Amino acid sequence: AAGRYVDPVVTPSNTGGTSYPAIIIRGAGRDQTFLDGEGARRLITLGDQTTLLLYDVTIENGRATDGGAIYLEGVGGIGVYNSRLRNNSATEYGGAIALKGDPTVNEYLSALILNTEITNNSAKYGGAASLHGTMRGSLRLDQTIAQDNFAVDGGVVHGIDADLRL
Repeated sequence: AAGRYVDPVVTPSNTGGTSYPAIIIRGAGRDQTFLDGEGARRLITLGDQTTLLLYDVTIENGRATDGGAIYLEGVGGIGVYNSRLRNNSATEYGGAIALKGDPTVNEYLSALILNTEITNNSAKYGGAASLHGTMRGSLRLDQTIAQDNFAVDGGVVHGIDADLRL
């Protein structure tokens, strides 16, 4: 629904279970539905074995150590479609999005960002997005505008042992 929302979404890890929770957030349009971190918090935190599908929203003003707007740790995937990620910051990895795995296990992390604007985000590694700590993973930006993102390493994206496609 249209509006401005400030409450974060957090999912627990689903270790040991066979079901894979999916979170679907569908807004009324990226100029009508806003998730706002108010410069104080991350908006979406995902546990292990979780999938996020995000449509037609703006996520802005998120702030965290990793993943200013969206953070996934463990096996899982993120799809962002027809949205906007702006003015988010992280002190370490992924100004807007961070995906973090465990390099000691064989796990797969992925993100597909399609027809989305990623602007004015910042982090130490990966101003817009980061994929790290995994032996297998992919981060793909398709039909997406990424501009005015800043990082010490990887202004748009940063990846370690990752398949990065722009």
